[in-house]
Amino acid sequence: MDRDLLERCRAGDEEAWEALLDRHGGLVLYLARHAGLGPADAEEVLQETFLALVTHLDSIQEPKALKGWIATTARRMAVRLGKKRRTEGTNSLDERRDEPLVEEEVEDVLVQIENREHLAEALEVIGERCRRLLLLLYGPEKTSYEEISRTLGLAMGSIGPTRGRCMEKLRRAFRKR
Repeated sequence: MDRDLLERCRAGDEEAWEALLDRHGGLVLYLARHAGLGPADAEEVLQETFLALVTHLDSIQEPKALKGWIATTARRMAVRLGKKRRTEGTNSLDERRDEPLVEEEVEDVLVQIENREHLAEALEVIGERCRRLLLLLYGPEKTSYEEISRTLGLAMGSIGPTRGRCMEKLRRAFRKR
């Protein structure tokens, strides 16, 4: 996916830039906030990171390296901005955490984000019925079996076995990713 987005960005496709920002912007904001920056400064790091990406787009030859490049750039900019804010005395730093992420933490965040992306891709290939059932069962809002039965037209007694088959489909699709 990053390969296609990079090619389209190099060709000047604005929708590709938006998709790239949607895909990796959360990582940048997470890293900036984790470095101790407040919301406004995290947004500044996001803007600066993607501005740097525009400038260095042609130097990224391997699409697999894009996420790491973005993470490294964001982390460096967050640390730099945090130092600047402390020096200026305009400390908008979040008190939750005041030290920058270490490499191992960045790697953990990247793995978590990658797993979420793989899960989203796996959900796309398991079929509409299974996807809807699993999202109703495990989505942000808990849905009762009675509601699921009405929504999907399934007998309440078949929800459990269907869930099992759908989970197995999801496992296989996730492993393929």
